[in-house]
Amino acid sequence: MRNVCVMLLALALASIPLDTAAAEEGAKVDRWRVGYYAEYWSPFGAIGGSVVHGPEVSYAVVPRLRVGGGLHFPLIALSPESCGIVEEGFGPCSFNSYGMRGFAEFHPFPRFPVDPWIGAGLLALIHTSRYTFATAEMAEPDHGAFTFAGVDVHAGSVYLNAHVILAAFVGEQANILGGGIRIGGHL
Repeated sequence: MRNVCVMLLALALASIPLDTAAAEEGAKVDRWRVGYYAEYWSPFGAIGGSVVHGPEVSYAVVPRLRVGGGLHFPLIALSPESCGIVEEGFGPCSFNSYGMRGFAEFHPFPRFPVDPWIGAGLLALIHTSRYTFATAEMAEPDHGAFTFAGVDVHAGSVYLNAHVILAAFVGEQANILGGGIRIGGHL
């Protein structure tokens, strides 16, 4: 957890001199943006995986540093039969996870049509049985951290993004490797 905070602070400090130079150029960066993400998550060592999704909103604190958050919902489980503890519905790939995520992203070229970026964030989730979506008596809280990297492609006020993600959890959810897409717009 401390490493994530140190990384976010380093990203913020590194972006200050770059943003001062960019401000002198007079170019405009859209501060607010809203989007929708979908990601495929696959636990290390498991054949199965899941697709999660949700809405997001972010704000450019300075042109190169964007902070935001979103909601996290399950969409579909892939190969759930390969994930252990079938009777309970829990195990290293407990698919039905609900919650929130917060993140920070460093964008070195926020004004370019193609903008590669890196980021990190935190997750606060509730895992339920992967076989029933809302079994309250089987809910288990969990939290974790994630890093991700991707590329934004801008076309006017719309953006499309592809990214990879690596997440580690404190509770029963396995460490995750995956990828995803985002689509959204600037306000």
